[in-house]
Order: sequence, then structure tokens, then C-alpha cells
Amino acid sequence: ANDPAREAAALGQLGNVHRALGDHERARDQLEESVATARRAAEPGGLAAALNHLGSFESMEGDWPAASEHYLEAARGAESADRPLLASQILANAARIELERESPTAAIELLNRSIRGSQPLGGGIEPIALRLHLADSYSRVAELAPALRRAGLSASHRLLIEANAEAGSISDERLRSNAFGRLGAVYAQEGGRTKEALYLTRRALASAERARAPELLARWSHQAGQISSETGEMERALGHHRRAVEILEQINAETRAQYGAGKARFKRAFAPIYMALVDTLLTSATGGEEANQAVFAEARETIERWKAAELRDYFQDECVARLEAEERPLDEIAPHAAIIYPILLADRLELLVSTRRGLSRYSVPVSRTEITEEIKTFRRLIGTRTTYQFRVPAKRLHEWLIAPYRERLREAGIDTLVFVPDGPLRTIPMGALYDGEQYLVETFSVVITPSLRLIAPRQLKPRDTRLLLAGVSESVQGFAPLEYVRSEIESVQALYGGKVLLDSDFRSDRLEEELRERPPGILHIASHAEFTGDPKTSYVLAHDRKLSMEDLSRLIASNRFGKEPLELLLLSACETAAGDDRSALGLAGLAIRSGARSAVGTLWPVSDEAASRLIVSFYESLGRPDVSRATALALGQRDLIQDRRFDHPYYWAGFMVINNWL
Repeated sequence: ANDPAREAAALGQLGNVHRALGDHERARDQLEESVATARRAAEPGGLAAALNHLGSFESMEGDWPAASEHYLEAARGAESADRPLLASQILANAARIELERESPTAAIELLNRSIRGSQPLGGGIEPIALRLHLADSYSRVAELAPALRRAGLSASHRLLIEANAEAGSISDERLRSNAFGRLGAVYAQEGGRTKEALYLTRRALASAERARAPELLARWSHQAGQISSETGEMERALGHHRRAVEILEQINAETRAQYGAGKARFKRAFAPIYMALVDTLLTSATGGEEANQAVFAEARETIERWKAAELRDYFQDECVARLEAEERPLDEIAPHAAIIYPILLADRLELLVSTRRGLSRYSVPVSRTEITEEIKTFRRLIGTRTTYQFRVPAKRLHEWLIAPYRERLREAGIDTLVFVPDGPLRTIPMGALYDGEQYLVETFSVVITPSLRLIAPRQLKPRDTRLLLAGVSESVQGFAPLEYVRSEIESVQALYGGKVLLDSDFRSDRLEEELRERPPGILHIASHAEFTGDPKTSYVLAHDRKLSMEDLSRLIASNRFGKEPLELLLLSACETAAGDDRSALGLAGLAIRSGARSAVGTLWPVSDEAASRLIVSFYESLGRPDVSRATALALGQRDLIQDRRFDHPYYWAGFMVINNWL
């Protein structure tokens, strides 16, 4: 029809659909094309709407500067087109960006502009939704800025009262549920108003039932549990929290579509619901350890459920979280291993430790904020090879994370520690924690896994396994050469044989052919690789191109149900994005999604020489009877610790065994 304004609108909505489906690359292309088309149409209102959609996409991706710029341009366009409601919606979105940046003063200015520009708001679904949006933001201002607390809560309260009245007038139970629930949150935030807060939350639950809105039922059940916890009604709180988690488990596909793959939003929306149940379970655990085994087991199961939900969100794939191994008792799999769940709660650190003797719980009075800051300091200092200042935070973290149960490990004859870490703990090498005399890896083999359920217990015998050894030693595609890659691959081949694809032979088509025609049990790749917070931008460098994580997992997965699934995926020159706790899911996720039982990789780019030496040592040890993957890596790390050139953890600590450690 040669109508660029309508074309721009259609492209914007299509981009939103692809965003909800998790196809972010396509969504961005369509949203940017929508903006370009709207500019050609020269219609300010249509351009404002297109910029608003693009800004919302960028906000979900965490690109706040770009989102803010597009929102503010959109608001000016909506105002010039005399579309006050659209302008107010856009300004409310821009305020949310300032809240993400923790700039409450800038946020409240935008919120006030939003309200002034849209008076009177009037009725209808869009104005009610805007009131709810503004009310949430004013409540967040009250949390962030004590000086603005009273103004923020008052504005939120007024907007919610208006929203509830308007929702009642059009008999919209979903909107009424939102208004009642958020009013309950405001009363809870006020302090000392728990009766009103609980009453309003119950009204919200009733409206959510009538609206058949399970995501709201989960949200308000969680809120009811929090309020009941504050009044000391622990059994009632447990009931509410259990219901919230059960609802989330049933609706995970819908919630992912609602929140997209915005990692910050997903985590903020759902992690508190799972963690609140864990917190309440552990708080209610009174009496001896033996009497609380069922409570501890439920807490552990809840953590596993959360981690499965996080993997689903990370990969936008239901199947990933269902790749569970056949469950077997720990004492059958590895009687000398302990599995540790560190749980970072707002006011304390909880440690659940599982051995063949059962589950133990240890509570450490250190806040999530405090331990996160210590982790950041440790991660920053360990990257400086010329000093040993990292030992100060490494010792403090050891006192919090290991010392409380270390004597129990000794009594149980434990030699392997399997950590199931969360959040910032994924970004640090646990083996480099320091007790004042030794590193943790000098006493224990150390393993990381995103979820215990994802481990398929089976010992690796490299002499009976086909190896495929691929690597890039020369400079290609702007990357520096890796001079020790050739000798590393030759050394491993000398030990166990195997097919070699080196330099120009390591092309994506040759790799695909080998994986399809002659599936290996061990795939060893010595090349540059990086795992970011996004599977689509994570890659392994082949000679001809970057292989995305999705490409590589697809190639490996082609034989996942064959006679010999991939037992080990080893990447000897990879790194994960520093400081991004979801990036650490990348290597683990690659192994899980492709069907590999375990992976070995690094947290940071390491010395080429040190990496080569450690990896060869790992393979040598792996060929000995009864030496596990975890022990083989620990022996290689201990070997480097004994060499003065490589004793700094920078050279050896970044290497991790992920998932199956046997």
C-alpha cells in the first residue's frame, strides 16, 4: 500500500513478538528497521512509538544509555504530536532506566513529568496500566532514597487507589489484582502495617483466581509468604511460598515469554520467589540436624528447581533443564565427595553440605552485599601476577565458605568438593581460596556444576576412548598466535592417539565432518574462545570463522544419543566474561546442551605455556587407574604450584572441571 507509517507500526509489533520468542537478533533488526521506516514517514507519533519499542528492547538487553537516549527522543516526538498518554508512557519507561542505574532523583523528575503531562489520565486499560507502572517506580524510589521515601510512597499509594477504582469500574480482575497486590506491597513497605498489607494481598489473590492469572498468583503468594514471615507465622509463610514455587514450575514457558531473555529482569522477578522458600525453610529448622533432614532436602530441591529455571531462561530452551541423569545416591557415585550449596541471602550466608552421612546446614552471619564485595575484590586482585594481595580476600572467603564444615570433611574422609554456586560465586576459582597456609586445591579436588541433577555419573577411560584434537596455533582473524598449542596437541596425541585438526585443517566444515562421521568420546579444542552472558555471542575460534556456542553444541549434539556420547569437552584457551555471573553458565551450558557429560575450561585467558603444561599433566593423570577428572585437574594444578614460575593462582586457578567429575 506504500504506507510507511503503517509499515513501521507493523515492524515494531513484529520485533516485539520476536523479542518475546527469544530471537533477539531478529527482534533488534526489525525494531531498528521500524525506526528507520518511521523516520521516512515523517510522522512524529509513529516515530515516537517505534523509538519506544526499540528503547524497551535495549532496556531488556541492559543497554541503558541507548535505551535512555531513544526514550527521551520518543517522548519529545509524542509531545510534539500531541499524544500525551504515549508521552507519559515513554517518560515512565525512561524513569525505569534511571532506577536501574540507581539514580532516584533523576527518576522522580521523569515520573513527575509523566504525571503532569497526562493529567487527567482518564479511564481505560492503558491509563490504568500506566498508573500501575508509575506506582511501582515511585515505590522503588522510596526504597533507594530515604529522603524521597515519604513522597515516593504517597505518590504510589494515590496512583494505586486510582488504578483500583478504574479497574473496578470496567470489571477487569487482572488489573484489580495488580492494584490490590501492589497496594499490599506499599503497606508492607511502610512498616508496621502488616494487617492491611496481608488483607490487600489476599484481595489480590482472589482477583488473580477470578482472572485465571497464574503469574499473579505466584507473585502474590510470595508476597503473602513474606508478610507472614514478618509476623512470625512460619507455617503459613511456608504454605504461601510453596504454592508460589509450584505455580512457577507449572508456567515456566509463559513466564519466559512474558519476561523475554532479559537476564536482570528474569532474575529479579523469580529468584526471590525460590530463595524466599529456601530462607523460610532454613529459618524454621529448629532442633537437631537429624530431625531436619527432610527440611534440608526440601531446601536443596528448591535450589535445584531455581537453577533449572535459570538454565531454561539462559538458553530459551525447555529441553536443557530436562537433561537429567538417572539419580543415584551420592555414596554409590562418589563416597568421598561432598556437595556444597552456598546460598547467599540478604542477611546471611547459608551452606548446605551433602556427604554420604546426610545433609548438614551451616549459617554464617555475613550479608550478601558484604560477601559480593569480597568476591569482586578477590576476582580483581587474582588477575595481578606480580602481587599476592589476593590472599587477604581469599582467606576471608575461605573462613566464610569452607572453614565452618572443614573438620566434618576430614572426619568423613572427603577428597573432592563439588560446588553448586550461585550468582557472583560463579565468577571466582574456588580452588584458590586460602586458609593461611595452603590453597583449597592442595587439599581437595574442586568441581563446579550449575545443577547436581545434570551430572551423569560415569568414569572416563581415555585409553578406550576416541579423541578428536583441534586447535589454532597461528594468528587468524585478528587473534594472537598460541605458540604452545601445537606441542600441547602433539603431547596428548602421543599419549592416547586421536585425530588432529590443526590450524588450516581446523575448519568448521572439517570439524562437522569428523563429529558426524567418527564421533569422539573426547573433544579437545585448543583455541581462543569466549563465553559471555549471551549464548548467541559466545564463541570458539576455528581457523575459518567463529563458531557460536549454538553452532558448536549443534555439531556435538548430532551424536548425543549414539553408542559413545561425548564424555569430555575440553577448551584449553577459553575465558568467561569477567564479572558476569551468568557468563559462567556458558561453558557448563555448552556441555549440557550438546550432551557432553563434562567440560574443562577457564575463567580467564591464561598463560599459553602454563595452560599447555597443565593440560598435558591432566591427560597423563587421567590415564591412571581410579583417577577422576577432578583429581587429574587438581594434580596438574598442584604441579604448577610447585614451580616458582607458575605458583601464582593466575596461572592455574582459572581451570575448572564442570559437571561430571568422575
